[in-house]
Amino acid sequence: MPTEGIGRIWLTWPVALLALVGAITFVGVAGLGYTERTSFCLSCHEQQASYDSWREGPHYRNDSLVVAQCSDCHVPPGVLAELAYKGRAVRELYVHVTDPPGPAAWAYGRDDRVKRARERILDAACRRCHDVDQVLPSNEEGKVAHATSLGRVRCVACHATVGHSVAAKGAN
Repeated sequence: MPTEGIGRIWLTWPVALLALVGAITFVGVAGLGYTERTSFCLSCHEQQASYDSWREGPHYRNDSLVVAQCSDCHVPPGVLAELAYKGRAVRELYVHVTDPPGPAAWAYGRDDRVKRARERILDAACRRCHDVDQVLPSNEEGKVAHATSLGRVRCVACHATVGHSVAAKGAN
């Protein structure tokens, strides 16, 4: 009977579509997870100086032995914010693949890139790991700053180089 074959087709398409959506979702989630790793960030040769300075900074070397990954600070918290950020990062990947900057061009724009990177770090990223209400600054200047500025001044305004050691060569 011809109608039996049509019935199977009508059942096969939704199952196939569901499998396709599941596969795309799995690949997307796995891809997002992969791009959260510092090793992914380092896959672009341009990031070596940033990586080296991070390895010398307190977000890598600290008494708590907790290591902050690039994405912990540089990717905004929240699923929608992260997806928007990843969408913008596709442009960087495109430039890296199609027109990678040479060492001179990379060095020339470094200060501007560092400034933009710091501007994009949100306090919410800092607060994912740090309970700023419980932080006890070690000096008077820090105590006054925390008492008068929390919530009014961005964390990176005072802690601009905390993620990377400025002493490291080419620190970013």
